[in-house]
Amino acid sequence: MSDKYVLMLENDIDDRYFTQSTITELGLGIPVRYEYWSPSLLKSIRKNDRPGVILLAYNTSPENGIEIVKSFRDHPDYAAIPIVILIEESLPDLMSKYYLAGVNTVIKKPASSALTTKKIETFFRYWFEVAEI
Repeated sequence: MSDKYVLMLENDIDDRYFTQSTITELGLGIPVRYEYWSPSLLKSIRKNDRPGVILLAYNTSPENGIEIVKSFRDHPDYAAIPIVILIEESLPDLMSKYYLAGVNTVIKKPASSALTTKKIETFFRYWFEVAEI
């Protein structure tokens, strides 16, 4: 595995717990650092090493996901960090806006825990075993 980590902006404690539990259960050994509030996301990167990938819940506050993506894409030091958005429902217009803003991937949150586990595993294996970050 890579020495990089995932920086996840998620204010839902259940989603954070489920993600971390799944990573531990699958033995992926990939560190995840969580931020709860969008303005602290960029500060977190300045204080720490650069993440391998940023995972954003679409319904963040006070900035929405598109605003956050644009701020990263406009920042010369962070423009190349892969960004993945988690959405609740597949709305083609919204997904187009995310891709136009510079998101690398949009992932729809599954409805069941089994499918969620599979998506988490696939996501982490792709970004840390397949992709070069």
